[in-house]
Amino acid sequence: PPPRAGGTPGDAGEGAGAGAGAGSGSGIGKDGGGAGPASEDKDSGRARASVVQPPAFSPQDSVIRGRCGFRTSLCTVGASEGDAHFEVVIRRMEAGSARVRVGWATDEVDRSMPVGADSHGYGYRDADGARMHEGEVYGRSQPRADAA
Repeated sequence: PPPRAGGTPGDAGEGAGAGAGAGSGSGIGKDGGGAGPASEDKDSGRARASVVQPPAFSPQDSVIRGRCGFRTSLCTVGASEGDAHFEVVIRRMEAGSARVRVGWATDEVDRSMPVGADSHGYGYRDADGARMHEGEVYGRSQPRADAA
């Protein structure tokens, strides 16, 4: 399956943009265009993260809100070749407790973990700018307040 834009939150956060943002549990779409409720994973019995509607096809921003731990949300449109990008705007985060990761993942990603925690995704960690894959830091860190 093609990689998809993905994001993970810490304890609380809200994100919006063309691709993916922070999200956990259930997501809430702005003006009806956005994330739907969490669905049940039939294989494991765990609740899966919300899925973001494709912002490119919606005149409204897609918004994901999250609380209570790390979860991964995936964009509904994948990319398998060529150049692809997405943007995430963090609108609000609770000071001291919120954490966000953004990155790329396949459909096989463990959605109960942050993107970049397993072999099915690559993530950018906001706390220190580290790039993550398989739970390990790789490459050089991204400077704070820089576009990743």
